[in-house]
Amino acid sequence: DIYYETTSDPERDTAAISVINGLQSIIPRLQKPLVDCSLPGDPIYRKVCPDNTIADARGGSGILIPTFCFPQFMTLLKSTDSRSITVIHEFGHRYAGTRDHGAYYSTDTCFPTTDTEALSIKQRLDHADTFACFVGQTALRGP
Repeated sequence: DIYYETTSDPERDTAAISVINGLQSIIPRLQKPLVDCSLPGDPIYRKVCPDNTIADARGGSGILIPTFCFPQFMTLLKSTDSRSITVIHEFGHRYAGTRDHGAYYSTDTCFPTTDTEALSIKQRLDHADTFACFVGQTALRGP
């Protein structure tokens, strides 16, 4: 509920179905992912990986390819958990159709920010940050 702000069982069911559908789209692709790791000197590096960009999902013809920017991916994200959540976030764009509605969660902790409260439940269901934080934090807690 911290991520989706659901207040009733039907809202929780809708959120659960959204997460399940997203994961069913992502999990098979993790075995043979289509990703791009961009390094300084690569032709697209300056366009996709300016300054403090950690990762992005861009592509032509509506096909989004998760791109991870090095060395930022390793230096700006201090933990393996943060990197994992970033991978889920970018794969959420590519395979689950999630969008960005602003950076509403702290990158390293997934704690909601003051901007999080402005999101509707519909926006939270469609939000790559919400999806990644929920999945990541659920996986970290274990069964």
